Amino acid sequence: MKQSSNFKSSFEGLSDLISILLGPGGCPWDKEQSFSDLKRYFLEESCELLEAIDLEDSENIKEELGDVVFNLCFMMHVAENIFQFGSEDVFSDLIHKIIKRHPHVFEKNQNVEIDQVLSNWDKIKSQEKGSKSILGTSAPISLSSLANSFTLQEKASRFGFDWDQINDVEDKLTEEFQELKNAENDFEKELEIGDVFFSMVNLSRWHNVDPEASLRKANRRFNERLIEVERLCGERQIEIESLSNELRDNLWIEAKNNIEG
Repeated sequence: MKQSSNFKSSFEGLSDLISILLGPGGCPWDKEQSFSDLKRYFLEESCELLEAIDLEDSENIKEELGDVVFNLCFMMHVAENIFQFGSEDVFSDLIHKIIKRHPHVFEKNQNVEIDQVLSNWDKIKSQEKGSKSILGTSAPISLSSLANSFTLQEKASRFGFDWDQINDVEDKLTEEFQELKNAENDFEKELEIGDVFFSMVNLSRWHNVDPEASLRKANRRFNERLIEVERLCGERQIEIESLSNELRDNLWIEAKNNIEG
């Protein structure tokens, strides 16, 4: 029997749509998806959303937000089948948690500084998790090391573990570069490169720059220039593998000017 294709433009409508996809006469592929499968798709869609945000592409942001919400709603349905909790349970727990972590709004109703809001959030979260350490509650291990470092330093700074001024951060980075130059073996080099990365993340934090987003953009620029160099070589019938250093540098500058111009 043909299914209805009329659904509300809301989370409820999306949930009804997924119920049909997973129900009798629904999609056989959708019915086969497990949490392990959905994990990969959710990560892919989340990264596509981040890329759209980096590009400030409103149409793409709208589309990718939809894909992320679809994956979340789909996972709620799968969870209901496997763990016997549904979307109402998810939203109930979420709303309770958010209210509890905003006592300045729902209990005391007082004006507080942003830093105080964040430190209160950390304390309440630590109590909820039964952790003896506020600072030790770091970001998920599945988060990239770069993003994890940023989160860790940001949290530490809220409790006073920070430099007094940006010049101190810059001096520390210079010091770490010098220690890297003085490293005598692979083990020391690995440690010092880690310290350089850590200091660079700290510097980006002081400049209010997200290091993960910054590196994503740098990767994208580099890749675009590589593709343009390859195009220029093809246009001029030059073998890219046989470029001299001088010609490679000239083509790179031309490619950079073509893209940025």
